[in-house]
Amino acid sequence: MKSSLFTALVLALCFGCETRPTVRNESPPRSGLVGGYFGTQYKIYLTLIEDGSYIAGLGDCLGHGGTSDGTWQVAGNRVLFSPTAETTNMKGLLSSAAIFKDGEQWVIVPGYARENFKKHGPSYETCLKNTHQLK
Repeated sequence: MKSSLFTALVLALCFGCETRPTVRNESPPRSGLVGGYFGTQYKIYLTLIEDGSYIAGLGDCLGHGGTSDGTWQVAGNRVLFSPTAETTNMKGLLSSAAIFKDGEQWVIVPGYARENFKKHGPSYETCLKNTHQLK
């Protein structure tokens, strides 16, 4: 009796468990990446704009830790950034980043965050997660 009750409980718990979608390194259409992103240990706010420009801030939404702006493009499964202006701590943080699909959401992983992303998976601490789509 105890054994069958335990088995029933384990099965009920397992069927209620959510499985995490597979994170895949992908090459999206440019329009799929347009939008706002936030994350990594540096707390970067990034906006990718349809015209190929971007703006980014470090530390808070006002960019007090530094700012960066310039152009971006998709090259295979990477985003390439070409900064035209960078201030303080943003210098050199955005140059190239891998693109992954986490379920239905795009995530961007700058080079400095790659090992942390591999070890811990996608989170606001390990990658730039899409927070909203621009239309």
